[in-house]
Amino acid sequence: MKQRTSSDFGRRCGVSRLWRAIVAVIFTSVAAATGFAQQVDAVAVRHPVITDEEMGHLIQALDLNEFQMAVVEGIVGTMRQWQREMDAEYRSRLKADSEFQKKVQARIERAKKAGDLHGRGWLPDEAAVRNEFTEWYDGLLAAARQKSQNVLDEIGAILDDRQRPAWEEFLRDWRRARTLAPGAAFAAERVDLKALVMEDVDLADDVRLSLTPLLSEYARTIDPLLTRRNELLREEHVLRRRPPSPEFEELAVRLRAGEISIEEYSTAWKALADAELAAELERMAARYAIHESIRDATLAFHDAILRRLPGDRVESAQAAFEMAAYPDIRRPLPADAVLEHALQLDDLSSDQRSAVEHVRSIQWSLARRQIDVQLMRLRDEEERAWKDRRLGQEDSTIIMRRDDLLRQRQSLQKYIISQVRELLSPGQQDSMSWPDQIDLW
Repeated sequence: MKQRTSSDFGRRCGVSRLWRAIVAVIFTSVAAATGFAQQVDAVAVRHPVITDEEMGHLIQALDLNEFQMAVVEGIVGTMRQWQREMDAEYRSRLKADSEFQKKVQARIERAKKAGDLHGRGWLPDEAAVRNEFTEWYDGLLAAARQKSQNVLDEIGAILDDRQRPAWEEFLRDWRRARTLAPGAAFAAERVDLKALVMEDVDLADDVRLSLTPLLSEYARTIDPLLTRRNELLREEHVLRRRPPSPEFEELAVRLRAGEISIEEYSTAWKALADAELAAELERMAARYAIHESIRDATLAFHDAILRRLPGDRVESAQAAFEMAAYPDIRRPLPADAVLEHALQLDDLSSDQRSAVEHVRSIQWSLARRQIDVQLMRLRDEEERAWKDRRLGQEDSTIIMRRDDLLRQRQSLQKYIISQVRELLSPGQQDSMSWPDQIDLW
């Protein structure tokens, strides 16, 4: 909360835009870190530690006896009851916090209109109330995470040596399924290869079975890296939820009291920001090294999997990988829906069908593939420049190149849709659903 007061004061005192950006880098929440805690730890409050589907898998994979099943059901049921109680309390506290924030914002607006500089930000007693909710919520997430781990530990404790290897494999899958994608910093990092091969790629049973040892090796390789990455993300989340260093506010207080000049304030403020930024980038470098390790391991195992697949399955496996890594780029587009709809028309003649299929396979698929490949490479290039992005210094040429490629894809869609229109009769055109131009981006 003090950040807002100090930032406002810094603007009035002539602190440069660059250093305001640096302070924003240090003190504002980062999507990767904050999003990870909210998406992963909050899941432990609301969602089953062991889902019904996973329970069925465990019973089969571990060959649980009746006593073990009864114990597991009791452990899981107790956890679910706690989750329901905590979710109700969270909703109540969240509502109260939202109402409190509205009152504070209304007071701040009144202070601005009255020219009250002291009242333009959060007051200490208000910040204390807000911090109380934040601390409670962080505690709830920590408790949920610990209780989830306790559930897993208690289940593991009733298993025998024969069941333990399958249980360890389940735990690795459990961690990947819940934490891999939410905490990812790179496109390829978010892909769970085991889930991809076992669920998303159409393979014969014998081929899938032959890949099992390789997929188990992948799971064992990724798991310690993933565990370390998650620890660093949570540590960063805790750091970012703390209030700004009191030294920044102390400088502002001294300036307001006339104890130091604006020049002295700016020099001291910049020195503090330099130190904070250096520490921030050091932490980021350590975390990104783990992100890169997960990405590189994923790519290496993906290549190994492709080499073991039958030739007629390589393309579909690569497409599934890209869809998981770059969903916003490889997603179905309006032109795909138009082509699909046209091919499903009951009164489509054989010549029309052949022409529409030609448009889809030659004019659309090949041209779109060229654009998508460039967009994916551009995404990889952008992700490698993590330090520049972290400082708010994103390469403008990347932005311009991406926008140009998106415009090319938009123009291509317009052309493809116009081609389909020309191939259809007026009656067939009327039976089609045509996208708005704004949807073609």
